Amino acid sequence: MISLIQERLGVHIDVEPRIPALGKEVSFDSNESGNSLDFVFDRRLIGKMASFYVDDKFLFSATIGKKSNIKVGKDSDVGRELVRAIIGKKKMKALV
Repeated sequence: MISLIQERLGVHIDVEPRIPALGKEVSFDSNESGNSLDFVFDRRLIGKMASFYVDDKFLFSATIGKKSNIKVGKDSDVGRELVRAIIGKKKMKALV
């Protein structure tokens, strides 16, 4: 199924298990801009995969972009979960 989607859309999809990733917890800043949340990391982490957790529950993984950030739309499922976590002052962490 994944191969078919990749072929039709002309994209590459990485599938990873939804278990806590081995990695180091890193600090990040979060900002709200328009209809997205922006997570900003140290520039040395550009190109690395960051796995986000809220209260030790895995939420999503994404690659830190060339501007050392990850953007998430607030109207997406993950975005709504992140907004609830921020409002509820829940513990958020990122592992790289």
